[in-house]
Amino acid sequence: MKKEATLKDIAKVLNVSPATVSRALHDDYQISKSTKEKVLALAKEMDYAPNPIALGLLHKKTHIVGVIIPDIAYHFNSSAISGIENVLNAAGYSVIVCQSKEDFRKEAVHLKNLMLGRTDGTIISIAHNTKDFQHFSTSIQKGYPLVFLDRAPPMEGISSVTIDNVEATKQATTYLIGLGCRNIAYVAGPEGLEIGKKRYEGYLKAHREAGIKIHENYLVHCKFDHSMGKNAVTKLLLKKPKPDAILTINDRIAIGTMAAIRAWLLHFYPLNDQICNEPDSFHVF
Repeated sequence: MKKEATLKDIAKVLNVSPATVSRALHDDYQISKSTKEKVLALAKEMDYAPNPIALGLLHKKTHIVGVIIPDIAYHFNSSAISGIENVLNAAGYSVIVCQSKEDFRKEAVHLKNLMLGRTDGTIISIAHNTKDFQHFSTSIQKGYPLVFLDRAPPMEGISSVTIDNVEATKQATTYLIGLGCRNIAYVAGPEGLEIGKKRYEGYLKAHREAGIKIHENYLVHCKFDHSMGKNAVTKLLLKKPKPDAILTINDRIAIGTMAAIRAWLLHFYPLNDQICNEPDSFHVF
């Protein structure tokens, strides 16, 4: 494997200092035209390319942005990364993606490493078990730019890109009420998840405005794991009165919910394949 050329290599061949080579490459007025021409010609011949990290340290800007997400397997996160890269790449930036795997400790380590790597800033969607926000406060105090995406901590003065989770869930619940549903269950994510609390608030608000009784036992929590809420939904289907609609915190849980409903129908109606494939008695959102 051919070794990459350095400033020292060019300087050695031309019998000048590395500093002279650097100035010549940056078209410094102190370097003569003939020296510049020799340096540029040799740099091209040796296929020299400046070290982007070294340039970043020199100019205090690396044109690299970090992204920390809970899990790239979540459809929302992968779509968000694609959009982030499209915009940043077009602006001349590269992206480093890190996954916290819903682990506060990994999230804190990733943020620390991205800062030490002199990235120009980081976009973060926080892990569901992040309750201590000191790593964010420390970064902000040091002047390191942070932007929170989708999941943001309850901190003052932060920059974030989120939807109105209360209003969005209120509209979804109101839609189900408009279909005639009166026993609407809500499958939330892990307990304590801020975004889950806000979406439940919208669920409650829609019920109150419609004057419909709220069944507190229709709220169930589940982890963001391989089961995707199937176990939680199975418990819901055994409650009386049985829910006639189920609202879920995200698409992954909605998929698990539909799988749980189909499994439940197969158990009680094993010979009726049409019912199992078209569970019209439930609305899943």
